[in-house]
Order: sequence, then structure tokens, then C-alpha cells
Amino acid sequence: MLNKREKLLLTIMGWVFAACLFLILIVLRSAQMVESRKQIAEYEQELERFELIQPNKEELKAYFDDLTKEINREETRFYKPGEEDLTMFGMKIHKLLASYNLAFSRFQRTNDKGNRFVEVSVSGSAWNFSRFLKEISQNPKYWNISYITLTNKRNKTISATFRINYEELEE
Repeated sequence: MLNKREKLLLTIMGWVFAACLFLILIVLRSAQMVESRKQIAEYEQELERFELIQPNKEELKAYFDDLTKEINREETRFYKPGEEDLTMFGMKIHKLLASYNLAFSRFQRTNDKGNRFVEVSVSGSAWNFSRFLKEISQNPKYWNISYITLTNKRNKTISATFRINYEELEE
């Protein structure tokens, strides 16, 4: 058994030990607080930099409006589903070929791997055929020539076979 004096010394030693632990925790905690303050200062500096490079909202809105107009303009170049069918499209091509004095020997609708085309074989002046191709490329709607073969004939005439279709806007 412990006498009164030993109990008092153990009690004092316990309190001193607790006080030392408390001081150690305060010192460690203050080091963490200093580190936290440094990080907070760094984050505040980063925020200031981000605020400086933050884009102008009016410029972003104007850019968004320009992109929206561009998308709407591009959408007008596609046919809407059901707006055009291959037969009517073929008739347009037929009329266009005739306007350039290009004689066709074959004119048929073709289905290749799910893609529908008008396949055409024509002959005529190379100059007229190039003017026809130019008009195709400048059409306000997207028309697609997937392949073309040309054969040069005598007297500046050519024979051409090509597949053409139109682009539809998918919903």
C-alpha cells in the first residue's frame, strides 16, 4: 500500500504528465494552425488570380449567341426528316443535268449499306460537267457525291458515273 506522501507525489506526477501532454498538443496544434494559415493565404491568392482571368459575361453571352446562330444556319443546310425523298431528289438532279446538256444513260435509285443514293451515268462536255459539279457544291443544302468515275472521250467530252444523295438532319 502507498502512504499519503507517495499518493500525493503520484497525483502531482499525474497532473504534471497531463499538463505536459496538454502543452505538447497545443504546440502540435499551433504548428497545424500555422500550416493551415499558409494554405488559406495561398488559396486566397489563387482566388484573386482566378477573378482576374474570369471571362467577361457579356463576351461569353455574345459568343454563345454567335454559336447558336451558326448552329441554326447550319441546320438550314440539312433536309428535315420527311422534307425530301429520293424520288424527288432524283428529279432535281435529272433537271439539273438536263440544264447543263449532259445526257444520261443510266439513272437509278440505289441502296448501299443503309444509305440511299441516286446513281447516274452521264456523258457530255467536260466544261458543262464541271459547271454541274460547281452548282452541286454551292447548293444551299448539303448534297453528297460519295464517288465519281470519269472517263475522258474524244472531242473534250467525258463520261461520268457518280452517286449522289442529300443529308438529313437526325432528330
